[in-house]
Amino acid sequence: MKMGNIFAACFYLMVLHKMGGSESFSDKQNFFNAKLLTYHQDKGHKHTRMPVRVDRTDLIGSSYRATRWFSEADWCRLFEVQFEGEVGIDHGGVSHHHLSNQSIRQC
Repeated sequence: MKMGNIFAACFYLMVLHKMGGSESFSDKQNFFNAKLLTYHQDKGHKHTRMPVRVDRTDLIGSSYRATRWFSEADWCRLFEVQFEGEVGIDHGGVSHHHLSNQSIRQC
C-alpha cells in the first residue's frame, strides 16, 4: 500500500506540473488562457467578426453549408449569426441561441 501511495503522489505532482504548476482553479485557468493566446498569436489568428447566415428551419444543414469551407483561422473568429428572414443584431444572444439550438438538435 505504501508503494501505491508513493506512486499516486508522484503521478499527482507530474500532472500538477503539466497543468501549470498550481493547485488553484484560477491559476490553471490563467495558464490555459495564456497558452491559448500564445497559440493564436503564433498562428496569426485575428479575433474579428465573421458573419454567418443560417435558416432557423434547417439549422444543421444551413450551418453546415455556411461553415463547410472555413479555414482554421475562420473557426477562430467571432461568429456573428443572423437568421435568414429575421431582423436582429447579434450582440451574443443570437449566437448563443444558434449554438444551443444546434446542440439540442444534434442530441
